[in-house]
Amino acid sequence: MFRENKIVLPKAVSSIRAALSEFFHLKQTKKPPNLATREKAHIEDSWKAPQPRWVKVNCDGSFKPSLGKASLRVVLRNHHGSLIDGHSAVIQTNCALVAEARAVHEGIALAIRNNCQSVGV
Repeated sequence: MFRENKIVLPKAVSSIRAALSEFFHLKQTKKPPNLATREKAHIEDSWKAPQPRWVKVNCDGSFKPSLGKASLRVVLRNHHGSLIDGHSAVIQTNCALVAEARAVHEGIALAIRNNCQSVGV
């Protein structure tokens, strides 16, 4: 998705479209996803380090519907697990998916501001 601090837009747009499609499908059917049959289901038990000279962006968004607010948290870590930078924010929104997407966006922006060349999200 990244090439020399530039986002490869077709790949980013494709990923966002897939997430939105799944979100709206689940919202209509009101059924939880079946992780056993989902192609890209992946559950990590612990943090996994990126390759040497790479930076890993870990991000999360949490949403409180009753307040119409979400909190975002982002950290950048090197292959040793050392903290490079971090960011948190509270935003107004009415959608959990927007909170997650904004967290990813903030993570990418933080990596760019830190001149990271090789980044994994």
